[in-house]
Amino acid sequence: MIIGLAVVIVVSQCLGTVGLFRLVPIVIALAGAGFVGWRGIALESRSNAMPRQGARAVTAPPAPGQGGRWARFVAIGAVSVVAAEWSMRAVDSLQRGMVTTADTLWYHLPFAARFVQTGWTSRLHFVDGGSYIAFFPASSELVHALGMVFLGNDTLSPLLNLGWLSLALLAAWCIGRPFGVAPLSLTGAAVVLAAPELVLDDGGSALNDIVGIALFLAAIAILLNCRRADARHSLRPAALACAAMAAGLALGTKFTLIPPVAALTIGVIALCARGERLRRAALWLSIVAATGGYWYLRNLFRVGNPLPSLRLGFGPVRLPSVPSPDTSAVVRYLFDGRVWRVQFLPGLREAFGPAWWVLFLAAAAGCLLTTFLASGRWERMIALVGIASFTAYLVSPQILGDPRSPLFQFTVNVRYAALALAVGAVVLPVTATRFGRRGVFVFLAVYVCILIATQFSGNLWSNGKTPIAGSTRGSSPRVWGVLIGIGVFTVASAARTLRSRATRWWATKTHLVPIACIAIVAVLAGAHMLERVYLRDRYTGPPLLAIDRWARDIHDARIGIVGFALQYPLYGSSLSNYVQYVATRTSDGTSARITDCRSWRRAVNEGRYNYVVAATPGYPLATKKPALEAMWTRSDPAATELLQVSAGKGKAWLFRIDGRLDADRCPG
Repeated sequence: MIIGLAVVIVVSQCLGTVGLFRLVPIVIALAGAGFVGWRGIALESRSNAMPRQGARAVTAPPAPGQGGRWARFVAIGAVSVVAAEWSMRAVDSLQRGMVTTADTLWYHLPFAARFVQTGWTSRLHFVDGGSYIAFFPASSELVHALGMVFLGNDTLSPLLNLGWLSLALLAAWCIGRPFGVAPLSLTGAAVVLAAPELVLDDGGSALNDIVGIALFLAAIAILLNCRRADARHSLRPAALACAAMAAGLALGTKFTLIPPVAALTIGVIALCARGERLRRAALWLSIVAATGGYWYLRNLFRVGNPLPSLRLGFGPVRLPSVPSPDTSAVVRYLFDGRVWRVQFLPGLREAFGPAWWVLFLAAAAGCLLTTFLASGRWERMIALVGIASFTAYLVSPQILGDPRSPLFQFTVNVRYAALALAVGAVVLPVTATRFGRRGVFVFLAVYVCILIATQFSGNLWSNGKTPIAGSTRGSSPRVWGVLIGIGVFTVASAARTLRSRATRWWATKTHLVPIACIAIVAVLAGAHMLERVYLRDRYTGPPLLAIDRWARDIHDARIGIVGFALQYPLYGSSLSNYVQYVATRTSDGTSARITDCRSWRRAVNEGRYNYVVAATPGYPLATKKPALEAMWTRSDPAATELLQVSAGKGKAWLFRIDGRLDADRCPG
């Protein structure tokens, strides 16, 4: 799976660098890559046809199971709960469009749509009046773009994070497999992934926190499962390369993955055998760079800095940077009692549920106990990576709001600590085995209590709302989520109970192929009906901006926007509308708001926009700043006002542009 993801993403990036991110080139390139891989596997199998004496298995054999049958059923129950929570949000997005999270409409899906429209992945797309968001890594958005290329619409986008969730849970199971605690590790990951902030922000949206968690856990799982069965416990080159692919893909997802991947890189290189260290380090670093360095290389070529929002340099030598919002670190407020009372404690409860403190203690115990008590060097290294990841979250610069005190952004950004919590939660069972069977059951009971307490979070099943995520509308998504969770539990339990008998029964049946064909046809028919329903109801409900409904029936138009950033619905049902935030931009990547009428009208003329949407700054948030661009546009004879909408205390106007605006006759 990881190899396939790496091939698809790297091939897409290479095509997009030369403007060939199109359906036909993608199909040809991926088919060619698949053929080369198939031939390589065939040649490798032929060369290894005669087994060599003393050959060892590639993966470590699983240890005897700890916890017995009850641990497996608890793990199935935990997965079912997580599936119900995340499915609830996915169903909500399928029913009315992906309107639940601001960041999805702000830049995640606009990035993907622009890749599809232009065929370029190396060009920057400025989605607001600032600069720093345009330089974000976009590997997860590239996956959304692939779905748009193949289907011609975004029907797959609300479902993609369910796939990443499945990968994260599978990786957690594999982490505990060599130690006989796979159900416990799976339950630990499920407890973290059931947190309200992750469910409400990432479920049914295009946010990519779950993408980074899934890929990073996959890298850890490969490392722990592919050790040699000798005294050195080193890795074969193939296993090391596959783990490096997963780490590199995680690096290309979010800036916040840089410290964890860096810590994992240091740990892997340090644990390689001394005679192999240089070769293994070169292999690891080259693959991580190939699978995760594309966006950083793009930034370097565009502005001369792989991280343009940071002022990198040494002494008098400084790399170019772009303006970015004021940032501060969480560690700055750790000893401020007022911040703890007003922001930290309420924010942690809102983000991770009533038992957040037990979750943090369990994750910390997992990292610390594994560091000091684990018998293997690789387990201890993974625990140290978890500690380093959480430390990086505390000290890394973040947009927390007012520099004097964190605002609601702390509750939003605390999800960046979920990766460290997941690492701690999945390695805790590895050390639990040292306390015997009773210790295993104690830690399992702790996980169950945390998961049950999380379900009583006020913002999970009731109003389902966070600072950047809207509420779940109506009872239908909740009912569907519960039904899906029950279905997952029923099917998984039956499969587990009847596994051996069912395997023998299916193996003796000659009608397996017809049944499989019928199942495939049923799935395709259901997917077609789902696509029709989604495209019919997409952005037709009561949206944040009434102009969304207008844009559904507009095709191949150029739309300029200013004052608000929730722009994705303006791309239309066919994703053919070219939407661009109108601002002043320079060759060094700097972007700023236009401050005078003449420059505004010239920018509209240069963009050849058919329509302009002007709103009060930060729409729909309340503001005292006027929408000057609306006045500059309305006063020109070539502009016709079509709509005026309000949301909260903000206003927005839609203008049709017929001809060129007169930059020499601006109002006084």
